[in-house]
Amino acid sequence: MKKIIRIGLAHLSFIEKAREEQVDILSFPELVITGYPPEDLLLKKGFIEANMRAVEDLAPKIDGPVVILGFVDSSARGIYNAAAIIYKRRIRGVYRKKFLPNYGVFDEKRYFIAGERPRVFRFGEIAFGVAICEDTWFKGPPISTMAMMGAGLIFNINASPYHMGKIYDREDIVRKRTRENHVFIAYTNLVGGQDELVFDGQSFVMDRSGSVIASSPAFEEDLLVVDIDQSELTKSPLGIKGASITGLAGSAKDGSLKKPVDVRPVIRLDRAEEIYRALKLGLHD
Repeated sequence: MKKIIRIGLAHLSFIEKAREEQVDILSFPELVITGYPPEDLLLKKGFIEANMRAVEDLAPKIDGPVVILGFVDSSARGIYNAAAIIYKRRIRGVYRKKFLPNYGVFDEKRYFIAGERPRVFRFGEIAFGVAICEDTWFKGPPISTMAMMGAGLIFNINASPYHMGKIYDREDIVRKRTRENHVFIAYTNLVGGQDELVFDGQSFVMDRSGSVIASSPAFEEDLLVVDIDQSELTKSPLGIKGASITGLAGSAKDGSLKKPVDVRPVIRLDRAEEIYRALKLGLHD
């Protein structure tokens, strides 16, 4: 019987449900602890400390899947847009966003320091990488570096705001990265309204050929559960000077031990419905 990796893309309220669904690796959106964009709240020391305490308090309560979630990390140099990787009640690693957008509604360079180190984690027989939003928009590192380190699956956590047809822009960009690097990408996006911004969700999983194999509905919080054959994620790492992989000591389970999940059809809204849902979410959230 083949082994499968069961991944989940969700929002924080779905942790318990993901455990019930026997999810192996669960990812949440970019800066899910603080909300996005936190803007000048990032200038308040107490806000940064409270955000870090929230992650530290949450970690001991997570005794199920590997969890990837966005938060604000801090060092003597400054603060970072980051992702914590939690497993068996402990924070096992932190990835810091490399590419900080500074155009339109984004002003991350005003607050954050860019990260420099790619992070890859081994879970059983597969390795996965973690990237944050803009990191996937560019050819080359950090995605290419993680792929060369042996990652066959990249979790890309996002707070990507809505505009008409934005989902197609995202898919086009992610498709380039999957094909260039021969990886699966699990794209997790925020849902909700924040001041003048609307976040439409529409998380998805894309395979190495650039095909979307499952997608969350638009403008709704959701737990998207996807099974991937472990053999499709196994890659041979290339030697990269200074690169190291963090072992998590977990493993995928025999597919026969898990209740099969329903494959989600990819549904896209028509223009009128998309605009209506965006306005509705922006007004009530």
